[in-house]
Amino acid sequence: MKQIFSATKSKFLLVFSFVVLLYGNSFAATYYVATTGSNSNAGFLASPWQTLTYAATRLAAGDMLYVRGGTYVESMTVWVSGTAAAPIAISAYPGEKPVIDGQNTYPTTNWGALVKFSTLHY
Repeated sequence: MKQIFSATKSKFLLVFSFVVLLYGNSFAATYYVATTGSNSNAGFLASPWQTLTYAATRLAAGDMLYVRGGTYVESMTVWVSGTAAAPIAISAYPGEKPVIDGQNTYPTTNWGALVKFSTLHY
């Protein structure tokens, strides 16, 4: 009986580990934005989105957004939150330097932040 339980336990742990690996990050995705992209694209490396504003509306808990090099003349507001276990991350693409330029974004009499995080926790 002990040997049957041990074999069953081993099989369960193997299947459980596979399920966790397969579905553990099923809601997390890696997206990309590039000045040469299009907001009608899927947001992947080969088909990036074009604007930070659009990208911010597509993110969910656990997602990673890489911003490719170039100048983005816009402001960005992130309205979604991640969780402690699945934070949202936004980063420059490795080796590249994106610039967020506020030119013509706000009137000179009404300065504001170029990147805003609203009611966020992670």
